[in-house]
Amino acid sequence: MKKLLSLIAFLSFAILCLDSSGRSAESNVGKKLPALKADFLKSKPETAGKPLMVEFWATWCGPCVASIPHVNEIHKKYESKGLIVIGLTQESNSEIKAFVKAKKMEYNVGTDKGGKLNKELGVAGIPHAVLVDKTGTIVWEGHPAGLKDEDIEKALK
Repeated sequence: MKKLLSLIAFLSFAILCLDSSGRSAESNVGKKLPALKADFLKSKPETAGKPLMVEFWATWCGPCVASIPHVNEIHKKYESKGLIVIGLTQESNSEIKAFVKAKKMEYNVGTDKGGKLNKELGVAGIPHAVLVDKTGTIVWEGHPAGLKDEDIEKALK
């Protein structure tokens, strides 16, 4: 019985977190990003008319935690060129505050209350990122590790 419960827990985790495709149920490329109504740990970044990378993640998701250094690198490399990187979780800011500090998440982090934006975009697994150009149009989506420099460069134009 204990092995069965462990197997069920593992499979549940895999379904929620390990979607290696990093895709949403239906492609959002070409659609406008819905309004960001998040509660940010620090002040809300000014996003109007700016390119964005929005990543959906959670503290309990191993692949999400493994992606943090890569997302930090994207932030460092493209911040001076105008890209705003935002990490959104459904966990509360009080839950993530110490985690963000310990993992040295250098980009904007906040809570997508009730998973509203996550649901609007049909995100099927995390980590999941969307890249948005200056017009607010989603130009790429998937696992953050799959985001290429050329995709970001296009969004910056």
